[in-house]
Amino acid sequence: MIGQQTEDRGWQLALGLIAVWRRTGDARKGAVAKALAEVAERDPTAAEQAVIGLTALGNMFMELYADCAGYPVDSVIRDAAALMYGDPSS
Repeated sequence: MIGQQTEDRGWQLALGLIAVWRRTGDARKGAVAKALAEVAERDPTAAEQAVIGLTALGNMFMELYADCAGYPVDSVIRDAAALMYGDPSS
């Protein structure tokens, strides 16, 4: 039961971080990082579960995009990594 409560807190935190992202506009990166750091100090397990939950959501949307676009997921990951690291030609 304790594991389920921790997982629930993690998902609640993940949803809270999404809410912070949506309301902070240009200051998003710092605001989300600050909110996550504050929770990590109080409840590191919930923070870990939130990051895992957000990663799962990101993966789901990436797979959905790849499926709709007709691309393999690995190709989408490579393209995103190339853009993130400054190589838009890939």
